[in-house]
Amino acid sequence: MKKFIWLLLLLLPLSTMASLPPDSIEARTLRQGVACRQPAETVEAFVRRVLPVSCPADDPSGIVQYAWRPSTFGKQLFLSAYDPQEAYRLYVYILDPYQPNTYAVKRWEVQLPISDQPSLQAIFFADADQDGRKELLVLVNSSSREPVTEDDISRYGHFSHYHTRLYGYLPVVDGQRPRYREFPNRPYLDDLETAAEVREVLDKRRPSVRRRRAR
Repeated sequence: MKKFIWLLLLLLPLSTMASLPPDSIEARTLRQGVACRQPAETVEAFVRRVLPVSCPADDPSGIVQYAWRPSTFGKQLFLSAYDPQEAYRLYVYILDPYQPNTYAVKRWEVQLPISDQPSLQAIFFADADQDGRKELLVLVNSSSREPVTEDDISRYGHFSHYHTRLYGYLPVVDGQRPRYREFPNRPYLDDLETAAEVREVLDKRRPSVRRRRAR
């Protein structure tokens, strides 16, 4: 009898959430900022259950698993998705385990100049600030409408640009809810088309960063 009651309590939240429309489920997850993973639940099933709009079941899994922030509870999960109503808005999500089967959920809107629908090129990690902690880097391509003059005739054309945005985490005691920060735009990382190019620029800046700190 006790086993039956325990099983009922475990399944009740799932059945309740399953009866809600996907947008309500995702809004609830983002509002709470926390999601619980069920025993033996795969990463894909977990993310699709708590973020069914941004990670629908009929889409190929674009979930990145990476040990970004030190944690004894497993790797962080990353994914991106467009706003279903406004396709020019791109979001990046992190699901970060900080207690057993308990994940903090954070969403950032990738800040870009006014443009057409952006295209995610890469999610990767690098110690951009040379402080021993890797930042989360998001490389995006977008097309903007800009004035151009040809043969003394002015018109507007569409031009492709690349942008890299950076996000970081703040140190907390293991088991406490994680905290994050979004870094200001770094123009020297704009118009770099690949993660390899971004890494190369960051590597070239290392000596100058060290000299400034030594002064």
